[in-house]
Amino acid sequence: MRSLALLVLTTLASPPSVLAQFPDDRRAFEPAITPWLGLASYGVRLSSGGGKASYSGSVTAGARAEMPLTRRVGLMASASISPLAEQKFESVITSQFVNRAPVYRADVGFGWRFKPRAPVFFYGGGGIVGATKTAYPDYDESALDPNVAFAIGFDRARTGRLSFRAVYASYLVFPSAPSPSSATGNTALDVQAKSAVYDWTLELGGRYALGGRR
Repeated sequence: MRSLALLVLTTLASPPSVLAQFPDDRRAFEPAITPWLGLASYGVRLSSGGGKASYSGSVTAGARAEMPLTRRVGLMASASISPLAEQKFESVITSQFVNRAPVYRADVGFGWRFKPRAPVFFYGGGGIVGATKTAYPDYDESALDPNVAFAIGFDRARTGRLSFRAVYASYLVFPSAPSPSSATGNTALDVQAKSAVYDWTLELGGRYALGGRR
């Protein structure tokens, strides 16, 4: 047992020696970062009577980092912000954009490829999505909700340390209703949260490898 514990500690203390088992040309992922720009769309989060509240679509910017874990699997993390998102309220008679409400998102998970050199990769993970204002305009409160993330990406073969990356990411969000005490009117509104909603982003960026050439 003591020998096993010593082996585990040695492995964790010296990750380069572990990664050396998989040369650069045999790893599906590598230490890299990908700044990107894209578009984001958000599902209906809250409802009250005949009204539905969400955020408007927006340009979005972020970065995705990665590092190898095994030959085909890598650890990936991303963060983004949609600075032009607004509260969007729809009813049977009107549709309006109310206040600017930038939306931010962060998640972490695992990426994998069927073959180490395959251009297409898949991603699954989870994290949070938040906004400076809740989606419903009659509440003075920010929003922060958990979500599950799934993505499919394409990497073009790189030249030197740079390559092009495109990612379509989808998110299953579990929104929460704002607290009644944050209603701006004299009477708290009967606002209900959807059980789950769907968001997506389309990301286009440049992947910069931090390690050796693949």
